[in-house]
Amino acid sequence: MVMPLQSIYFVRHGEKASSDTYNASKNSSLDLTKQGQQQAYAVGRFLKNHMIQYGFSSPYLRALRTAELADQELTIPIDVEPLFSERVLFASDNISEEESKLAFENSQNDWDYHTASGESLRVVVNRFRKAVNTILIDQSFERSVVFTHGRALQSYLHSTFPDAGFGGTALSILPASIYRVNYTNNSPSSVELLFVPLAADGAHTTQVPTLADTIVNKVKETIIRKSHLTPDRTASDVQKNIYEIESLNYLESIGIAVPGGRTLVDAGAFIQMDLIPGRTLGEIIAKGGDHTHTLYETGKLLRSVHKAIDSHNLPTTFTVNQADGTINAQCALNMSKLTLDWLGHYARTQADLPLFDILSQARSVLDSHPEYLLSNDVIYGDFKPDNLIVDNGTIYCIDPHFSYGRRSCDAAKMIARLYLNNPHSAKEQVTHFLNGYGEVEYVNEIYHMAAFDILNTYSRLLAKNLLKNKLTITSHRKTVENITNCLATVVPKLLAETS
Repeated sequence: MVMPLQSIYFVRHGEKASSDTYNASKNSSLDLTKQGQQQAYAVGRFLKNHMIQYGFSSPYLRALRTAELADQELTIPIDVEPLFSERVLFASDNISEEESKLAFENSQNDWDYHTASGESLRVVVNRFRKAVNTILIDQSFERSVVFTHGRALQSYLHSTFPDAGFGGTALSILPASIYRVNYTNNSPSSVELLFVPLAADGAHTTQVPTLADTIVNKVKETIIRKSHLTPDRTASDVQKNIYEIESLNYLESIGIAVPGGRTLVDAGAFIQMDLIPGRTLGEIIAKGGDHTHTLYETGKLLRSVHKAIDSHNLPTTFTVNQADGTINAQCALNMSKLTLDWLGHYARTQADLPLFDILSQARSVLDSHPEYLLSNDVIYGDFKPDNLIVDNGTIYCIDPHFSYGRRSCDAAKMIARLYLNNPHSAKEQVTHFLNGYGEVEYVNEIYHMAAFDILNTYSRLLAKNLLKNKLTITSHRKTVENITNCLATVVPKLLAETS
């Protein structure tokens, strides 16, 4: 007897509150963040038309909350199934940060590794598969949804589809991702990523990861997916970006190298394209060495983009909207009064972070150059090392956001990222980049813009609540130390150099 095709929609819970340990038992009570709640609502809206009959959820609070909020749209019965819980690395809660990190790294590389009180990934896969088989055989729902966890789901998908790109040691399944697995005769036959909602505000809950993040985190894959598009094909209210696939097509039409094989899929949810087998310029520079030629060619590339935009009429399908007059979104100049007041208050209350004078300097420069916020130039919009791929001497543009802004914004973002990556080597790298761009009559303005971009990066860390007196996550601590160094030394230097 041939069983009908069955589909299970696996959903990783939305963004959860932070924790200082990996998968300890106390983490079962972590709730969703505000963004995680928005992601959960988006999951429900996306799945509403998929005719799902029944749901199952891990008993962990973040999974239950995701199921609860999504079910406001689905309105289906949802059972709690402990077998869909996250991998338990520690049953005890009294675990140090160092011990937690070491055990986590060991478990990522060895599927049979486990602590004295915890589970191996192989054990997790076995119980996960047992729960799936129960749905397929005992329940026999044609379409069901499972609310579960990233590492448990990724391990199950890797063991089920070993050639589908789920085998990396890093967690590649993002919060609120939806994967549909089809089963024929109770056996898995195909897997597909359907949806990745990431936006922080309620109006835009269908963004997927940035293209740069995708390339950095999934370099072993052959296909990448990216979009800022929402299902109704409207752009962000802040940046007013045109559709990215049109931006890429335009770059290609004027002779700029971009990734090929681009296809718009899932009703505007993704741009899917072949992955160029190179590395981002940001990764290359971070490894050190002499990159004089590459940076010089990068400057020439940006100049060619600007010249091509000047000499070609944009296709009529493009709708480039003027950014808000108080925010130059293209250079991320998030220097509104609210942000400045907030950062200034934070600076005054943290004795070890002398920000207030720097912010005052930045504001005075901005006030004395109001033209920085108003321009009709069409620019690349997000020209920076992480949005460029280098492969066999060719530099590929991967993430254009054509929009209005000052021409200096493109060069400024590049310079800011060079300083943030390594302040000690940045001055020389910037010189090579600007030499490639050619004679620049607005060098001072570029440096001012770069200073603002560095400040904005810092403000984003504040907004994400990563800047605390006690930073328990090593990667965050390193980032904050680097940004703080830039603010304390580089930004005043930039402002002083170009005054």
